[in-house]
Amino acid sequence: MEQIKKPNFERAKQEALNLLEYCGYKKPPVDPMQICRELNIGVSFRKFTTEETKKISGFFYAKENMICVNVEEAITRQFFTAAHELGHKILHEDYIKSKDYKILYRNSFPISDPYEQEANTFAANLLIPKFMLDEYFSPRANYSELAKIFCVSEEFLSNRIRFLYVRK
Repeated sequence: MEQIKKPNFERAKQEALNLLEYCGYKKPPVDPMQICRELNIGVSFRKFTTEETKKISGFFYAKENMICVNVEEAITRQFFTAAHELGHKILHEDYIKSKDYKILYRNSFPISDPYEQEANTFAANLLIPKFMLDEYFSPRANYSELAKIFCVSEEFLSNRIRFLYVRK
């Protein structure tokens, strides 16, 4: 299996948008667990018990075609984790089935791994696609209220807004 060297952000974005269209999402919130059910991908909420595994938000278990999510995380983090792992399934199926696939710990920053960058881009475009955010965003928008509408953390929403509207 050939490793990717550079992330393809446009492909990650387009695959997320294709999936939203396929599942009929036009308004937030986007429920990645429901999308997984529609794609026959299992989602298992688990309590990670050791000090090391408590640092894991989730992972894709290829053998069972299942996303495992840390049940002790906030619901907004669980949504992001499920969307991120779904991104790995859609974008990197060969990789997640290979011996090279590694489960990373939360806050392993900076994220330079192209697989992780693509999965993050997929998750951002799945949970907060620009076409949906355009319907709600204004310079005077209340980020707390928007975060609730999209079922994401304020930090994630703020980063997405900065990326879409500010960094031009």
